[in-house]
Amino acid sequence: MPKLAMPLEQIVNAYLDDLAVRNYKPKTIQGYRKNLHTFVAWAVRRGVGTLAQFDAELLKDYIRYLQQKPKWSERGYKVMVTERVAATAIRNYVRDLKVFAAWLAEEQYTPCHVLASVRVPNADETPAEPFTDDELGRLFGSLDTTDSFDLRDYVLMHTLWDTGMRVGELVALTLDDVDLRTCQIRIQHAKFGKWRDIGFGRETHKFLVRYLSLCRPEPALEGDQHLFLAFDGYPMTEATVQKICYRHSKHTGLHIYPHRFRHTFAVGMLRAGTDLRTLQRLMGHSDIRILSRYLNLASDDAINAHHSNSPADRYHQQRQLDRPRLPIRRPARVG
Repeated sequence: MPKLAMPLEQIVNAYLDDLAVRNYKPKTIQGYRKNLHTFVAWAVRRGVGTLAQFDAELLKDYIRYLQQKPKWSERGYKVMVTERVAATAIRNYVRDLKVFAAWLAEEQYTPCHVLASVRVPNADETPAEPFTDDELGRLFGSLDTTDSFDLRDYVLMHTLWDTGMRVGELVALTLDDVDLRTCQIRIQHAKFGKWRDIGFGRETHKFLVRYLSLCRPEPALEGDQHLFLAFDGYPMTEATVQKICYRHSKHTGLHIYPHRFRHTFAVGMLRAGTDLRTLQRLMGHSDIRILSRYLNLASDDAINAHHSNSPADRYHQQRQLDRPRLPIRRPARVG
């Protein structure tokens, strides 16, 4: 069969198999699988099923479709007509398809990169939403650390906040990854397959020790070394942590989700004077530009610093000090 006559779904599956051979993370492959199969299903409904029909105009039609598509409509949810697919989600769909098209050209399925001319749509970044100090006080103050469930939840969320790690990195931690003596964690299952070392504070140390001593259950699987286990003894999952956050959201009235702790960590470190390169290493970002969103969130500190150190104010204050003072004329005494 000529390559251009091959069904899109078949080639997408070959691409996903290639990613697995190249040792991409399962979560990364799953993301590509979801986005690419969603596109293929849409294309097939339009009567487009072969590689020969996969081109820039088709992708532009897909972008227009996504921009008008109600959010979550494929899941059968009842949503308001005005609630559309987020611009950031559309951008991710397009990026994944362009990467796929580049692979097609590299593997000589197509004579060239057929999507090279399509620009990734602009999308405003959703502002990160760090917790305020009052919100952190409400959250952790609502937990009874003498209760096993609350202690486990406290340790999970406190560790996310104090280390800035991703939730996927948290649930992948093993007992060997955590050095309680030096208060260090080695993250070996990081995004893009990179490992890094991070630290944690005395408060997190105290509650990690308490968790390990008092409420970490016996593993359901012999020899399981995962640090965080559900109470049935099986390894904690990202979905479980998200459910824990949702439960405490309902209880406290706060908007709690795992990545919000990462935002809070980043802003707190910047406010404490951490330089961007160090923060990049701690958070495991591949591009330092990603941290720019956190700089804006630390703007209150920058504004306060400006109020205290305004160059113009300092200039004029110095001029006042340097200005020669006129002699004070005292009224002549009478009599």
